[in-house]
Amino acid sequence: MTAALPVRPLGILFLGLLAVFAAPCLLRKAGDWEKVYVPAAERLRAGGDVFDERTGFIYPPVAALAAVPASVLPHSAGRSLWWVANAVAGVVVFAGAWRLAGGPLTDPRTWPRTEIAAFWLGLLAAVGFTFDAVSNQQTDLILAAFAVGGCWLVHSGRDTAGGGCIGLAAAAKCTPLLFAAYFAWTGRWRAAAAVVGVAVGVNLLPDILYPTADGHARLGEWATRFLGSVSNPKVDPGVWYSGVQFNHSLAGLSNRLFTADLTSLNGVRFPVPRADRVGPATLKLGVLAAGCGLAALAGVAAWRRRTDVRPAFAAEVGMAFALMLLLSPMSSKPHFCTLILPAWVVARAAANGSLMLRGIAVGAAACGLAANKDLVGARVYDTILWYGLIPAGTALLFAGCWLVRWRDGGMAAEPIAAAEPSIRVGARRAA
Repeated sequence: MTAALPVRPLGILFLGLLAVFAAPCLLRKAGDWEKVYVPAAERLRAGGDVFDERTGFIYPPVAALAAVPASVLPHSAGRSLWWVANAVAGVVVFAGAWRLAGGPLTDPRTWPRTEIAAFWLGLLAAVGFTFDAVSNQQTDLILAAFAVGGCWLVHSGRDTAGGGCIGLAAAAKCTPLLFAAYFAWTGRWRAAAAVVGVAVGVNLLPDILYPTADGHARLGEWATRFLGSVSNPKVDPGVWYSGVQFNHSLAGLSNRLFTADLTSLNGVRFPVPRADRVGPATLKLGVLAAGCGLAALAGVAAWRRRTDVRPAFAAEVGMAFALMLLLSPMSSKPHFCTLILPAWVVARAAANGSLMLRGIAVGAAACGLAANKDLVGARVYDTILWYGLIPAGTALLFAGCWLVRWRDGGMAAEPIAAAEPSIRVGARRAA
């Protein structure tokens, strides 16, 4: 076994995730995959309109194409395929994020106590969102695997392949397109081009394989039907085909706080419009200003001194994952499974003695734990999510990754090429 290919730990992780995901994947009632994606795939195969706001399919057309195999398999086989796919994705996300953060993939019994503490502290901040993705049959864990795997490939010097993997995630849900801007900013032009090229290119495949009767492009139709509200000054930010209480991006949080109140009737809590609500144009301006400020902070840290030291690169990627969630028009709970990478980056840096980073890591773990309805109770859960628990935890991890990157990795660390000679690394980018 080598550091580059730790077969035994990955095999154990895969078997463990197979066992953990068995109940939500095989026994729970139908979720979004079977109710939303598979019917869209059936409409795609028939050459019809794949988009349907009533069933919730508002994704780019390649998301329907990805569900075509499940639409032709027997139900039990389709569920089994979903189960295995999520277990494989979980291995890539957990192992890839842990290694990018600098953690070892060796026997945990040999780890120092600080390493064990960092592992559990980071895990608590994000693991609940992983189970949200699997339990609701959302595709976010699988897309996170493409994104995390792509980041690993980019740091290993394979910019085109890594950007292409991230492009696959961006093709299904647009927010990973943010990585194109990040790669361009840090001089990884091939990776940036691959993200955009693959994201657009694979969305042309549904029209090639299953053309529409009138020959129109489904990608253009999707953009026209579903992206208009993002720029429309008369539409509130955060409005994206779901209840206002389910959107945990900056847009969704501002929508809740300034346009609605949380009330209850017969023990059921629900939002009602506010009489003194803020107008949509003002809200969008505020959200845009906040987003630009966060992006500028991340850009300053990444531009300060170019480096291929792994913890510093992981901190940059962690900021990008946090910004994906905060700046998105819509971020539901399953989307936040990608926080496992910034959570481990911050937790490992905190274990090296920074009091501020320790506070951030503990705070993020507390937010991750409190985002579990079974732990805090339904009433407390609804209240703290309404007032921004999840974006607050995400902002903490963004701040932690920023501090780690500003300190060039937050710890003494050699470039990945020195630590693992069997993995090729691209040339160091010039400042």
